[in-house]
Amino acid sequence: MYNGIQRAKNSGVKFEPVSVITLAGKSASQSKKIEDHFFNPQEVYLMHYSRTETKKLNASITLIIPFGSRDMQLELQEHIMDYRVTTSDGKKISPNKNNRHYHGIVKDDPGSIVAITFGGNEISGLIDIGEGNLSEFLFVKQIL
Repeated sequence: MYNGIQRAKNSGVKFEPVSVITLAGKSASQSKKIEDHFFNPQEVYLMHYSRTETKKLNASITLIIPFGSRDMQLELQEHIMDYRVTTSDGKKISPNKNNRHYHGIVKDDPGSIVAITFGGNEISGLIDIGEGNLSEFLFVKQIL
């Protein structure tokens, strides 16, 4: 994955910065729920998603995600998902064409792998930073 991103950058592909996520404060009740459900509650961040028109996203982006006192920069390229699922009752389901799927890396981390989907009012994905079993799951829902 890292080599593919580097080849794209070396060939002149521009990765447009995208900042659609901001940190949100935690209420007392949210803090209590987080403490009750996570081993490391200090590493759980609540975020807001400022919905972007996914059709306006470039094919190559740098998604900026705030984590505590630092920002994580994800260098991503669009991955077209063209498949059809057949259910047990024979119904055929195609992917939602409004969703945008990206994969790539954490900037300057050759061992990382990232997969992000922009869909409707949410962003979801997986960020594997290549340190053993340490992975971060991202799920941000727009608050209307």
